[in-house]
Amino acid sequence: MSEFRTPEPMSERRRTYMRLIAEVGVCIVGVIALALLGGPVVGILMPFILAFIMAWMFNPVIAWLQRHLRLTRRLFSYILVLVFYALLFGLCLFSAGVSSVVGAAFTSVSFLKTLHPFINKYERQFVVGFIAFSTLMMVIVGNAAQLLIVAGAFNGLILPITLGVMLIASRSKRIVGTEYKHPIPLIVLGAIVVCISLYSGIQAVPGILNLFG
Repeated sequence: MSEFRTPEPMSERRRTYMRLIAEVGVCIVGVIALALLGGPVVGILMPFILAFIMAWMFNPVIAWLQRHLRLTRRLFSYILVLVFYALLFGLCLFSAGVSSVVGAAFTSVSFLKTLHPFINKYERQFVVGFIAFSTLMMVIVGNAAQLLIVAGAFNGLILPITLGVMLIASRSKRIVGTEYKHPIPLIVLGAIVVCISLYSGIQAVPGILNLFG
């Protein structure tokens, strides 16, 4: 009578442990090497590091989906990579939007706080209020693209005025002192830039008004 041999579970378990130990060892060696070799190597190896991290993270998920849905491993790999990069791209856009909002609020309040000490005292509250007011206007008015166009056109009208004021101030001895003399060629070039930018800004106003017409 032949003996019936069951598969040894310890061999599979031992193989899993060995694989885990090898992966952890590779990670530790990689971290030590990056710490010793410095930044240039990190820049070169960063795509490979990201690929290794993604493969290590997605491997259990792909294996589970492959067992339960009976589809190819390659298809699941493509889907997970696309989802990962879509989430990463969305996170980057969200971070850029948040940083722009906070930066614009701080910049605007930094100009306003020079007008009165009360604004300087409650700077944080004014920043939060500025963001809340901007959000409310966005909800009420809508049309984000048109608002961005109007803001750009408004900047196009403010910048030549600001440059003109700076050119006038550069000729005032009370502001720049008696020793400094702004070169005449730079004043002439600045005046030309003021005229061109102001003309372009004024020409763009009718087209912007037509957006809301």
